Amino acid sequence: MVEALQIIGWAMIINAVIQFFLIKNGGAEKTVRNLMIYASLVVLVATPFI
Repeated sequence: MVEALQIIGWAMIINAVIQFFLIKNGGAEKTVRNLMIYASLVVLVATPFI
């Protein structure tokens, strides 16, 4: 079973990878797009648990 600190560590790694791809090539200026992508990822990940 995965412990709480391992879950936090994996979440930080996955978030860093997502941030890298969102910010690459001027993506920092596209805040609405980034928020929509994050919102859709939250919905996709949270749906099986709800």
